[in-house]
Amino acid sequence: MKKSLGILGLSALVGTLAFGSLALARGPGGPGGFGPDAHMKLLLEKLDLDDAQKEQAIELRDASREAHMALADERQATMGELLDELGSDEPNRRKVHDAIDDGLDSMGQMLHDRADGVLDLVETFTPKQKATLVAELESMGDERAERREAFEQRGAKGLE
Repeated sequence: MKKSLGILGLSALVGTLAFGSLALARGPGGPGGFGPDAHMKLLLEKLDLDDAQKEQAIELRDASREAHMALADERQATMGELLDELGSDEPNRRKVHDAIDDGLDSMGQMLHDRADGVLDLVETFTPKQKATLVAELESMGDERAERREAFEQRGAKGLE
């Protein structure tokens, strides 16, 4: 259980910083400054990154975006192969499972690469920045848990 929480925490960190750095290059979107990047922009502002850290975060963002697009292209090609198999008279189960395994391997490698980039950035943080990051990620996790609990309490209404 402890290992799972560690993996989830690192995944949150990778996602937050890798995708959150998108807000560095532009302000938050949407009317009144709210939108998908607004929360991340606030986090990055709270971290009070110096110029070198901002540049590193932008490079991380760009690399993450490129990796994400390459993976999306790979997934699209794999989906075509899977659809061909599903449409065949005798779908090859091994081929389907191999395609899934290849996709998982690619995703895992991308996440490891992102984690390395995030860890490189975090290594430049001051103790205050690290404390701020941890506190903000914990707060985000709490908010996510509250939303999930509210969702689960509502149930799957409308799907009956």
